[in-house]
Amino acid sequence: MSDVSTTSTLILVADDDPASRELARAFLENSGYRVVLANDGAQALKLAREHLPALALLDIRMRGLDGFEVCEQLRSEPATSAMKLALLSAQDRPSDLLLARQRGADTLISKMLGWSGILKRVQELLQA
Repeated sequence: MSDVSTTSTLILVADDDPASRELARAFLENSGYRVVLANDGAQALKLAREHLPALALLDIRMRGLDGFEVCEQLRSEPATSAMKLALLSAQDRPSDLLLARQRGADTLISKMLGWSGILKRVQELLQA
């Protein structure tokens, strides 16, 4: 298994909660990733199209377009269809994972894992 170079890996984080966005940025940047932040689904789509990150971490519940809708749109566009997509959920329900996959996500990550657990899942996803 080859290591992913984190120094050049860009991750988009979309969450409408400012504290959650900044916490994500801190953890990811401290782990060597570059990060771009979106405060809602519409901005996430715009930034994903502009920056083409390796991974988009999308909160499920956002004002306007939710994470499921953003995921579905990114999968439907040729320029972003191969992007790794992970939905973040405050809950840990099997039905959310099923829906996430149906809408085009690679995985669903529970926020209940804490940032060390989320970071581990991000690294696994980027190596897949």
